[in-house]
Amino acid sequence: MPLPFALPVPVVLALAGVAAASGPQAAALDVTSPVEGEARATAPADRVTVQARRHRTADRAKVTARHSITLSPFRATWPALHARYELRLTPHLGVDVAAGTGSWNPVSARVVSAVTGTTMPDVSITEVEAAVSTYVAGRFARGVQLGLTARRQVASSDVVWGTDPSTGASTSTAFAAKTAIVGPHLGLKRVGQKGLTFQARVGGGWMFADASATTVVSAGDTSLPLPLVQAYSGPMVFGNMGIGYSF
Repeated sequence: MPLPFALPVPVVLALAGVAAASGPQAAALDVTSPVEGEARATAPADRVTVQARRHRTADRAKVTARHSITLSPFRATWPALHARYELRLTPHLGVDVAAGTGSWNPVSARVVSAVTGTTMPDVSITEVEAAVSTYVAGRFARGVQLGLTARRQVASSDVVWGTDPSTGASTSTAFAAKTAIVGPHLGLKRVGQKGLTFQARVGGGWMFADASATTVVSAGDTSLPLPLVQAYSGPMVFGNMGIGYSF
């Protein structure tokens, strides 16, 4: 109904604003309770917090590992024991030493022996190794290595090739070899959050080798030694892989 008097323009505008705020749109804005709104606002923050905590845990695993001990699974099949210890000097620099001992009889040699029907000699091997690695990508616990390796190996074997039961004649060989390799290596290392460690390296360098073999032909009280000495110096590739634990 028309008012008996005219309202000032500011009052009319104020009343219109109150009517709009109390209409259906205001009811639609009020459907979410304060508790639900707070939960909806904090849920993404909780997810971000959990993810950030996981990242911090992974980062701590990368930073806190200072020592790594690994064993070579491939040499274990010879069988031989080869262990490596690496120490972190800085997050991007590590030094390690390795030692191994056992027999040299890899799977490839056994396959050749089985196919050809020959008997492979029992070769004993001992080796020591030292290396320094810079982590050019990543850091000590998870990164790509670039470094320098020096390795020393000594192998020996005594083989009896055969004996004639009727005459007692026999042929045997005593073999010994010493090698030294120096060269750069490229490697990959990965340490899990629980310390499980994987490391692999491949490299190439210069090898210095001296080998000697003495074959003795015996018949009765007579024996004839046939010595052989061989030296080699030239390029050589090397590699290793280890699985172990870091702490």
